[in-house]
Amino acid sequence: MSRTFSIGLVTRTAFLLTLLASPLLAQQQEPTREPEPAQQTEPTATVPRTEMEAELVSVTVLEAQLRPLTKDQVQAELDDWLGLLQEKCAEVSAVEIQAMGWAESGDPSAIDALNERAFDLRAERDHLITRVNTVIDSLAAKGGDVTDARSYVASVVVAPPISGWRAAWATMRAWLTSADGGMALVRNLARAFGIIVVAWLVAGLLGRATRRLLCGTEKVSELLRSFTVTAVRRSILFFGLLVALSQLGLNMGPMLAAIGALGLVIGLALQGTLSNFASGLLMMVYRPFDVGDVVNTAGTLGEVEGMTLVTTTIKTLDNQRLSIPNNMIWGDVIINVTAEKTRRVDLIFGIGYGDDVGKAKKVLMDILKDHEKVLEDPEPNVQVSELGDSSVNFVVRPWVATEDYWDVHWDVTQAVKERFDAEGISIPFPQRDIHVYKEALPASSGTPQRGNEGWIASTGPAAQEHAPTGNESA
Repeated sequence: MSRTFSIGLVTRTAFLLTLLASPLLAQQQEPTREPEPAQQTEPTATVPRTEMEAELVSVTVLEAQLRPLTKDQVQAELDDWLGLLQEKCAEVSAVEIQAMGWAESGDPSAIDALNERAFDLRAERDHLITRVNTVIDSLAAKGGDVTDARSYVASVVVAPPISGWRAAWATMRAWLTSADGGMALVRNLARAFGIIVVAWLVAGLLGRATRRLLCGTEKVSELLRSFTVTAVRRSILFFGLLVALSQLGLNMGPMLAAIGALGLVIGLALQGTLSNFASGLLMMVYRPFDVGDVVNTAGTLGEVEGMTLVTTTIKTLDNQRLSIPNNMIWGDVIINVTAEKTRRVDLIFGIGYGDDVGKAKKVLMDILKDHEKVLEDPEPNVQVSELGDSSVNFVVRPWVATEDYWDVHWDVTQAVKERFDAEGISIPFPQRDIHVYKEALPASSGTPQRGNEGWIASTGPAAQEHAPTGNESA
């Protein structure tokens, strides 16, 4: 049993080797022929002599064949192509006339068959018209007269005569099932959709790659990163949309020219917007602030939330969101409150002239050293800064982390009031003394009259010198 299996296996292997080797042996047995030298020929007529040959000629090949021909040769080509187009138009007319005749008899199957045939012939006619127009353009480029040819081509393209709903349905069905009609539209739509999907995926991938690349660069602000990533994504989607529209048969040349002209008109009409755009780019490049910074600019104090091509969004400290034009910010002084990691808190406290200056200074310094958020380096500073009208003023300047600024400001202010009260150190405040006196009125006609009371307010030493002491009766 095993011997029989081995013989069969050897036989099959030999048979397969024979089949594989036979083409090589046949190739070796064929005599080699030397290539004949190329003969130089003059340009000949390129027009196909049959409709089948016309269908096989592409527009690109036809343009290449017409390029070396003279004007007279192209004119002869055009005459032949117009002859083919005329024959095809005659076939289309004959079928359309026959279909209109069957429409009166009411035979549905005949109407459907004739309308489908007419649709196929119209497609072949359009195929020929495309190539005829190519020849016409070539002749016009060489200085030939193409007026009559263009008029003829324009006259043969008319709406098909459709009578009755059966004819309309048959024509629509033929268009939907035609390779150059509905099927071509479906293919083009599928290609356009696929291009848009691919552009969307590529835009996402390149956007993430761009962000990852820019995040590795410390000198690039978050505003510039976001703007660059958005610009990359939208540019890829825009070009993908253009390619998708070209798949639907739209000519992108006139559309791009229209977009350029429209951009010029919009640029002239929106000069202020372009100024905001330029200001936004300058702020992204020079980085006076970034997302999350607290800035004081254009009369507004708040946190930067983001930037567009035109405006900058700032959220104020009382949670209001403002959209400020970039031109107003770039043209104003920009104070970046949180640009540095540390800040100095500037506080002023006053004591009375009768209080101990050294004791007050020690209390203020102890308050700063006891606070956990006050930095030791730079060292806090407490000095007598001014001898005021009614107080001796101290400047208190601790250094803190930027995010702890307001916590230290409020804590130190409260601690100073509590410690001064505990240590018996007074905090002077403005006072006003009011003195009241009565002024006698002159008597008239010898008849005694009651006096009127007047109120006079005065402050300061001068007022005290002129004010009477005690109460006086009128």
